Order: sequence, then C-alpha cells, then structure tokens
Amino acid sequence: METHTKSFARCKGHRKSYLLEEADSPDDKPPSRGGQDVPRMFSGITPAQWSDWRWQFRNRITTVEELDRYLPLTGDEKAALTLTTATYPMAISP
Repeated sequence: METHTKSFARCKGHRKSYLLEEADSPDDKPPSRGGQDVPRMFSGITPAQWSDWRWQFRNRITTVEELDRYLPLTGDEKAALTLTTATYPMAISP
C-alpha cells in the first residue's frame, strides 16, 4: 500500500487546509492580515508584495547570516543557531 504526504498550511480560524502545491489561484489562499505597512528594512518591496503570502514564502530567512543582517546577533547566538540549524532547518517569514 502506497501513501502520499503533502505539505499543507492550516489557517487559524479557518476550517480549510491549504495544500501548498495546489494553492495557485488567487481565490485559494490563506487569509492575509491586510493593511500592514512594509517595514523600513524591506523598503524596496511594494505593499502588494508584502501582503502576498507567496512572496513571503519565497523570501523567508533560512540562514544564520541572513538573519544576522536583519537582526544583529551576538557571537554566542550565532554559534547556537549554527549548531541548531545543522540539525533543524530554519525558515522565518520576513
């Protein structure tokens, strides 16, 4: 018997689970918290990009070096994160 698993996101307050591979239509997306301003550190980003969950997913922070650019880390924090990310992947939305 063969089983398949797919990545999905369950939105808080919503009954529908969104399969990431199938969420391509503009009507089939997790709800946004619209009306948010783009933070100054992302000044080259339009409000439309900032509120697009696909843009957020594509531009997530996945390395210690990238995180350090946005949030200055101490040497101890960098060392601890480096050890942790060697085992567990990191993905932080902007």
